[in-house]
Amino acid sequence: MMEPLLADSGPLGMVPARWRPAVVLGALGFVSGLLTTSLGFDFSRLLAGAFFAGLAAGGKTGPGFDLDLGGLIRELWHFGLFFAAAVPLGVFLSTGNRRAIPTLFVTTMLAWIAVIVLAWLAITRATFSNLDAIAGAVGALLTHLGCSIVAPHLRHPVPIAVTAIAGAVVAMIVPSQSLFPLWQGVVAFCIGWGLSLPQPAAAPPRTRPPGGL
Repeated sequence: MMEPLLADSGPLGMVPARWRPAVVLGALGFVSGLLTTSLGFDFSRLLAGAFFAGLAAGGKTGPGFDLDLGGLIRELWHFGLFFAAAVPLGVFLSTGNRRAIPTLFVTTMLAWIAVIVLAWLAITRATFSNLDAIAGAVGALLTHLGCSIVAPHLRHPVPIAVTAIAGAVVAMIVPSQSLFPLWQGVVAFCIGWGLSLPQPAAAPPRTRPPGGL
């Protein structure tokens, strides 16, 4: 059985063992958000720039608005790298599962790209009216489900719902300048909380009665 690598000594030793995954993941997520913000990323300003660039070129929002999806992904993909490093590191430290590092790096990056695609759909197809909340929920949900690949007890509906709702609420109420540290910190904290929940007991093996078929 794999054991968590979170130490019992030092400052972390003051945190109850049950809450250590949440605290460690939350801290890593918050720091990754600070690093993302330090790169100068502001999603709302970038999308506004794309919007006005389209208008200046004679385009329009909604159906027919010309915004290159591949170009948008190329411009934004690297802003997800810090979170894609923080999540697998935190899950690895919390579970001891070495598969978490390569697997969750890929799934977390895919979750970030999915949010970019969602934003592109909102601009070019006028699909969503509340992009912040939807993008926050989808990003959190996909990140959580990616983590469940190496931590099966995260597949329980309660932690899934908590992570998705928290992602939506933070994205909806937090100003864009502070969004990444808080969103990434809160989503990672919720995933860590899910890791600390008791794992469901395995079903006992079925046995045949003597002489049964």
